[in-house]
Amino acid sequence: MELSKFWAQDPNYNQFLQDFGIKQKKTFRIRGLQSSALSFFISSLVLKGEIKQVLLFLTSSLEEAQRSYQDLLTFTGWPENNSILIFPAPEVLPYEELPYDIEIIKQRIKVLSALSPIIYSRQQYKNNLSYPLIIISTYRALLPKILIGDKFLKGHLKLEREGLLNIENFLNHLLDQGYQSSGMIEQSGQFSQRGGIIDVFPFAEENPLRIELDGDRISSLRLFDPESQRSIRKIEEIVLVPRIELTAESKEKEREAGSFFDYLPENTDIIVSQYQEMEKHGLDFEKEIRKSYLSKKEEDKNVLPPDYYYLNWSEIRGLFSQKQRLVTIEPWLAQDNLSPEQSGEENNHFYSFEATAVEHYFGNLDLFQKALRKNHQEKQNIIILAGNKVRASRLADILDDRGFTRYRLQDLKEADLNPEQVCLSYGSVSNGFSIPKLNLFLITEQEIFGKQREKSYKPKRFQGKSFYELDEVRVGDFVVHVNHGIGRYEGVKSRITDGIRREYLLIKYASDDELYVPVEQLSSVHKYIGAGGGIPKLNRLGGSLWKSTKRRVQESIRKAALELFELYRKRKSIKGHTFSADTVWQQELEMAFPFQETPDQEKAFQDVKKDMESSYPMERLICGDVGYGKTEIAIRAAFKSVMDNKQVAVLAPTTILVQQHWENFSERMKGFPIRIEMLSRFKTKKEQEKIIADLKKGNIDIIIGTHRLIQPDVVFKDLGLLVVDEEQRFGVIHKERIKNLKEQIDSLTLTATPIPRTLYLSLTGIREMSIINTPPELRLPIVTFFKSETDEVIREAIRRELERGGQVYYVHNRVEDIDSVAQKVKRLVPEARVITAHGQMVEDQLEKIMISFINHESDVLVCTTIIEIGLDISNVNTIIIDQAHRFGLSQLYQLRGRVGRSSRRAYAYLLYPSKKILTDNARKRLEAIREFSDLGSGFRLAMRDLEIRGAGNLLGKEQHGFVTEVGFNYYCQMLEESVSRLLHPETAGNELQDTGPEIDVKLESLIPEYYISSPEIRISYYQKLSRINSEEELNDIKTELQDIYGSFPKELETLLQIISLKLKLKNQEVLDIRITTRHLSLKFPIGSSLSDKIQKSLTINPVKNAFFRQKGSQGELILTAPRTGQSIPENSALSQGLSFLEKIL
Repeated sequence: MELSKFWAQDPNYNQFLQDFGIKQKKTFRIRGLQSSALSFFISSLVLKGEIKQVLLFLTSSLEEAQRSYQDLLTFTGWPENNSILIFPAPEVLPYEELPYDIEIIKQRIKVLSALSPIIYSRQQYKNNLSYPLIIISTYRALLPKILIGDKFLKGHLKLEREGLLNIENFLNHLLDQGYQSSGMIEQSGQFSQRGGIIDVFPFAEENPLRIELDGDRISSLRLFDPESQRSIRKIEEIVLVPRIELTAESKEKEREAGSFFDYLPENTDIIVSQYQEMEKHGLDFEKEIRKSYLSKKEEDKNVLPPDYYYLNWSEIRGLFSQKQRLVTIEPWLAQDNLSPEQSGEENNHFYSFEATAVEHYFGNLDLFQKALRKNHQEKQNIIILAGNKVRASRLADILDDRGFTRYRLQDLKEADLNPEQVCLSYGSVSNGFSIPKLNLFLITEQEIFGKQREKSYKPKRFQGKSFYELDEVRVGDFVVHVNHGIGRYEGVKSRITDGIRREYLLIKYASDDELYVPVEQLSSVHKYIGAGGGIPKLNRLGGSLWKSTKRRVQESIRKAALELFELYRKRKSIKGHTFSADTVWQQELEMAFPFQETPDQEKAFQDVKKDMESSYPMERLICGDVGYGKTEIAIRAAFKSVMDNKQVAVLAPTTILVQQHWENFSERMKGFPIRIEMLSRFKTKKEQEKIIADLKKGNIDIIIGTHRLIQPDVVFKDLGLLVVDEEQRFGVIHKERIKNLKEQIDSLTLTATPIPRTLYLSLTGIREMSIINTPPELRLPIVTFFKSETDEVIREAIRRELERGGQVYYVHNRVEDIDSVAQKVKRLVPEARVITAHGQMVEDQLEKIMISFINHESDVLVCTTIIEIGLDISNVNTIIIDQAHRFGLSQLYQLRGRVGRSSRRAYAYLLYPSKKILTDNARKRLEAIREFSDLGSGFRLAMRDLEIRGAGNLLGKEQHGFVTEVGFNYYCQMLEESVSRLLHPETAGNELQDTGPEIDVKLESLIPEYYISSPEIRISYYQKLSRINSEEELNDIKTELQDIYGSFPKELETLLQIISLKLKLKNQEVLDIRITTRHLSLKFPIGSSLSDKIQKSLTINPVKNAFFRQKGSQGELILTAPRTGQSIPENSALSQGLSFLEKIL
């Protein structure tokens, strides 16, 4: 699409181009362009070649910058690379004791790294840009003083394969440049050393770097994935960059500090959106920072003043005038509203353009179609933009169904616009617009269907490994041995027996009994995880209690699994309603979803539709955290049911949740002829009677209510789908009624209580479940920190949130003095509207308070832990937890999860009394919840208790005690075995897997401490190796080990060979294997397949030093390693055996 072709029709644009091209510094003022229309204008300048090197585009907020970023990518057609970048502002002030967001710091450094070669002409740092560089930023992002450009470049370090690198000097360089040492690399600015391998996550890179050294020579440079820790690509060279921000701890003197403008070449063009607003914002910020400084100075006399850290408005205005051209953008204003002095230069040129917003249709496709036909008849150039190609195809189906076929689906970059044919395309543009002089009309999904479809520029964030992949066992943890019961893990111990060093897990039992478990038998040991974090009772070695406990738990699990299996089988035998395939209206509803579906959501949608279109009644569980998109799945299923003229009942445990569901369903389905009603105590008796009567007549399509819905007087005309939210929170009687209601119809159960993956896999085949673990695209990790409770901390936390229009939870878990705490909050922040809520309130009163808070009729909710109920209020993004040291880890995790439910950064303040000395356990809990603030990674510490609750919800509350008796991990293994026997009766009585023969090894076979120093990581690899079932799995782990830790030492090589031998002999009826330095012996039954193959091979191709002998019904193969001089290679018999078996098997 040639943008200049359109703009050439506007004389104002042509005049602007002519003036803009004159080689003289000028200030230009433009009126009438905003948002996406402004991005459309800027794209035309860039594509026409008017921007020669760098364009700085300043927007009013980060949100606007993100929208402009997507607009510019769409209109220029450029790939998402380093040619359009966002330069964000640090969210933390130097006077605040808050952690910096490393991803923001990383993005700022990335921009400076792109600019540095231009301004400093350092050939070695060229970034090979093929387009002009567009930097989108905000006023606040320009204010912090940073390292002067030359100092920043001196901090760069170029690494090349085959180049030299002194390890000690390199590690010191990393520390000097702001990098931090870490055991495992998970985020930018960390490094780790393991012998000759150094991992480092450069500030400006998307992936961390692995450096492999051979002495002082760099033998390999590889980028790796921080989630798997595995290499993904080899590179020849890389440049490491330093941090740039000045902090309170910075050693730089003020005279050494520079600003962002030092990195901009003189011929930089600057476009400023809403110049006057920016000036006002700048002056307000100066007041705010001055106030913070004076407050901090009362505590610390040595604190540095604001001008050490920040530029001020008058400095910024002066710096604007030093660049090539300044373009200020304003809404429609009188010409004399902005004096020449305000813009920093007297030589001003004014240009007016007319761009108007397009009408919103909120899903009313009849109105949209009417407007589309009108614009088409008026010979306008029409562009309809969907979010992506798939959605554009769906929109094409909708247009076809409505009889509008004068369109062409095409890529916007290649689009040939003409008034005869509507251009249907795809791309992310924040809003539509019309430019009459260009005869152009552009409309997006936002205007057609209602809400804006969220999509944003964002740096890639890594979630870390999930909880079920990292059950690290640490010294002091409780463990379960399948044969001996619960003991305490005391570490990895080396023992020398018959001159051979081996590694064992030491487990201590009651009466200080000790059990040494060879590391190759780790599959018999599980980490103990009980309910509620209680301390289990240790078993006695050789005692009978563990055996009886194990039998009792196995029997209970067998019954629970059988009950689930019978219910599943019974349901499959019932004939249900087969729902029709999706209608065009269904597509319209799904097109109007204002967020990008996550992969987990997409799979759940497909699972539900497949279930509904089958001939048996659906009974599916949807599990995912609040805000992860469960409700949308229920909405689409409900809509599908209504399309088949079937009624839908949605059941929720509280009136507040009913209200929220009713609002969500109503908002999503407006524009469709669907009647949605709510049945709860908010309705009068007369209203309830009317709703119940209409429900019976079939006049209501979807009814949403509390347990009032399942009372005997509520009768449906034709119920097709039951949706139950948080079923476990209903009482026993209500659950029984729900169960009866489910029998003949499709049902969908939603829960935010996590279902652990191990349990999910164990129940595969007897329970239909969909797990949504992927957070929404824009969800950011919660910034969490704990500190001593002071008035200043509370005041700043609340004010910070109120200033951005948000709300605050203040959790104080004592009803007796909660009112006085609320009074204290009012005193500290007089402008805040403060209300209280707690569980001892009358239910009506509590619900009214909560709903008023949801409706933003108050700012701060001082409450007890009642907010754990799972409300989804996206405007609450700060939570202050008083006396946080008194809470358990899982409760802290749940409370903290009440915020951070939008694209805004959320904050959690864990406070403890200023004069209180914390116990070690309390401090560890608070540290743990802060450490794992990234989405997803908190599971492995805080979610276990919640998961055990989830297990109880699935299998029955009585299972809770059994989980505690044997530990959650072993419980899941036992459950998996029970389910497998039910699904595969032919395997009953057999072990799930043939683990192969036991091996007696007289060789050193272990992972040496000098190879992997961390005992926890060594144990995790021993666990992985003990569970290997195929050569492919073994090769995969070998590749991983070699990649992360380097070449194998001989002890590890031997261990890997033994595992390989065991795999080869799996299912071969081997009775016994013995391996020494010189001999390898295999015993097997005569007449077995292995026996025949060995005898045949030795008869046809005799092998030196190998012979076969028979003793009764047993055969034995003996391989003897040859001597080489006076020595025998340590694993030569083993190597010879592997080679021989490779040939015959």
